[in-house]
Amino acid sequence: METAKNPTTTSEKKRASISERAMLVTLNMGGWNYKVRNRKVASEVEQSKQARHGTCRVDTLLVSKEVLAKVEKIRGAARTYLYGVSAPWRHGVRLVSSQIVFDVRDELRQYKAKFMDAVEEFMDGYDAVLADAPQRLKHLFNAKDFPSKEALRSKFYFSVRMSAIPDAEHIMVKLSEEAIDEIRGEMLTEQKEALADAMSDVWKRIHTFVKHMSETLASDNNNFHTSLVGNVLDFAKSIPVLNFSGDEELDQLKKEIEFRLTKFNSASAFRALKEDDALRSEAQREANNIAKKIGQYL
Repeated sequence: METAKNPTTTSEKKRASISERAMLVTLNMGGWNYKVRNRKVASEVEQSKQARHGTCRVDTLLVSKEVLAKVEKIRGAARTYLYGVSAPWRHGVRLVSSQIVFDVRDELRQYKAKFMDAVEEFMDGYDAVLADAPQRLKHLFNAKDFPSKEALRSKFYFSVRMSAIPDAEHIMVKLSEEAIDEIRGEMLTEQKEALADAMSDVWKRIHTFVKHMSETLASDNNNFHTSLVGNVLDFAKSIPVLNFSGDEELDQLKKEIEFRLTKFNSASAFRALKEDDALRSEAQREANNIAKKIGQYL
């Protein structure tokens, strides 16, 4: 993830309101739910097993998972990308720094193009799926479970909505001064709580990465990858655009992580972590100390 060329300083962040520092991004994606509940078969299973009615649920997979694997992979990748460069706000909306919001928009547009291409590829093969269904499902086949092409295509969507955070200092509606003050107070309280939750999420995520590194190196497990250290450092790099509150402690944490852990991220260091007990202990100790420090803010 690329950060802005001229990142906002901590002092500037504190002076600016959250409505100036970030925007809200909503990602909505949908697809075909090819799992159909089969009550008839569920009832047959209950009777054969002498179980009470309603204790069994049977779902029929109308197509194999592989048929829609490409669509689902892209959808998952888009969601993972957005979550990685943002923090949670309210009701599934994500908070994205104004420093990277247009980069995020462009990246999501690329995911959308890939998603729609994958959907069209699936639609092109839908006739073959329909032709194979009776043979594949046998007595579970029900033609009514399969939508028409037109109906099926409408089930797939990928939308990105960007919106500004309401500025409590600029309420333009015509109301009494007392009413506006009350609304402003409610808005500021809600935004303060949402921002606190967003920052708590950032602290928890970096703690998860560092703790995982510490615990892995403390165990006998040698089956780890370069991402063990790389994930920690990659997330540390993203801190400038995730520090929505201008938290100086978080800025200092980024510097400490990079200072203490970068030396363990080279190819040679990675090999040594599996072979050199002294280096492994040092890396584990550094990660553990950082994890403990982060734990004080959770």
